[in-house]
Amino acid sequence: MQHQGLFASETTPLRERQRLIMSYDAGETPCSPDQAERQIRSLVQCFEGSHVGILQRCLGVARAFQKSDVLEMWETQQAWVEAGMDPMAVFVDECHRCGIQAWGSRRMNDGHHTYRILEFDRYQTQFYRENPQLRLKSKRDAQVSPTYDWNKPEIAAQNLAFLREVAENYDIDGIDLDYTRIAPYFNIEEVDQGREIMNQHVRDVRTMLDEVGEKKGKHLGLSAQLYSRDSVWKAKGLELTPEAGREDVHESPEDDIHCHFAEGLDIGSWIQEGLLDILIAHCRTTSLYEMDISAWRRAVEGTDCRLVAGAGKPGFFKFRRGGLINGYPAHLTQYLEHRGIAHRFYEQGADGIFFYDYVIRFFELQWEVYRELGDPERLCYANKVYVYQLALPLVLEYQNKAGKAEMEIDVPDDLAATLAGGQPVRARLLLNITELMTPGDIEFRVNGEEVAVAPEQSITTPLTITDHPEDKPSCHIEAAIPPEQLKKGRNTLTFSLKPGGQKPPGVVPQPSEVRKVNLELVYRDETYPYWLALQLDRTL
Repeated sequence: MQHQGLFASETTPLRERQRLIMSYDAGETPCSPDQAERQIRSLVQCFEGSHVGILQRCLGVARAFQKSDVLEMWETQQAWVEAGMDPMAVFVDECHRCGIQAWGSRRMNDGHHTYRILEFDRYQTQFYRENPQLRLKSKRDAQVSPTYDWNKPEIAAQNLAFLREVAENYDIDGIDLDYTRIAPYFNIEEVDQGREIMNQHVRDVRTMLDEVGEKKGKHLGLSAQLYSRDSVWKAKGLELTPEAGREDVHESPEDDIHCHFAEGLDIGSWIQEGLLDILIAHCRTTSLYEMDISAWRRAVEGTDCRLVAGAGKPGFFKFRRGGLINGYPAHLTQYLEHRGIAHRFYEQGADGIFFYDYVIRFFELQWEVYRELGDPERLCYANKVYVYQLALPLVLEYQNKAGKAEMEIDVPDDLAATLAGGQPVRARLLLNITELMTPGDIEFRVNGEEVAVAPEQSITTPLTITDHPEDKPSCHIEAAIPPEQLKKGRNTLTFSLKPGGQKPPGVVPQPSEVRKVNLELVYRDETYPYWLALQLDRTL
């Protein structure tokens, strides 16, 4: 295996539809060096000819995942390196063989070594143990000790040295700064001074990449990824209070980027100073299906910085029980829903789609996702499903009373224009409303027009009785909607519960709730999958 080191090639050019960025945590299975090399190459080859243009490998979780003289290494990777197989060098080499850019992703304040549930004593490094003065003053409830304090100059110095080591020793195409792992970066009373310290660190990383890139004859990209602090975070009281006096920079206290500014991350300055090539915003909750990226789009307008948005790797959900409400992690989101997510992002102005830690060896991936989501034009007329959860559960009242409730759904597709252009399309809403005896118990309207409901024709069995003892087949209904009745943008759904009879003696009445609202759009017969055609034509 050849370690290219300082003898770098030019940056691997991105093809037209390589709009997807994939990041994975580099936790390769412990095995022999030869097996590990085959494993890494096989993983990269899965994305060859796909719409994945940038593959990011995590550089370390507390310890380094490749050869390093700056950070301590994990035992598995150290054994491989000592045997002559550096996993990062293999990763970069195979990415370039497959026409994919190879980036390293640095978790800026990884906290694995501070949580008891994650075997903190195994994760902790000698540097961390010997330098308690470099830690924050407080910790989260689940932590046994706090993460690093970025107001300490030693932390930024070590991080810069580590990133320089990676940039110089491997033929990478860029570095990603992963700020999702994890806030806080500063003690709360020191955020103001910390903000400039972090600004300077990002400047130093950009300068270092330019210096190394000039020696190698290539541009080394820089991205920063952050969480979108959406409605679910805010409902849980997790948002941060914006700093007073900054309304000139951030339009609203609800602005996602404003929240990060209050943490000490001045994203706007990084963009305006031209430090970032790519800004990545992704989501950690079920509202990935309805994520609003308008604040992120405004941040990059008028600059050369690209905006990439994504479903991320949800870790907690609005609904903690699975089943009828689709409250499951993004790696289980099926491809029709991924299309809906991607099309919504493109309609809001995203330049690409991002996936975080989808490459997990315990889960079966739907590989077709990565072979079609880089084609915004095709997505306009591809079959897709939109999932709406932010307004749910929607309480209608008890069935022995008349109950009524409304919610709005956003439809990114221009169905009127589609029909006017001669393209047929079918629209169907899949609903779950608890405590229904028959579909006739509910009156349903879309934008004021009544729409007939019927039992859902595609219920998967068995139903999730264990998770939802109140769930019955009669709760699953569907509504075939005339597509011209749905507008591009906001649409109002009205649910009216008809008064029912009294419950039998001894049965405690329960309120009826809307727990699932999915919109299915069908434009064409997709018997022959689009992604299979793309496998045969890598010039796209």
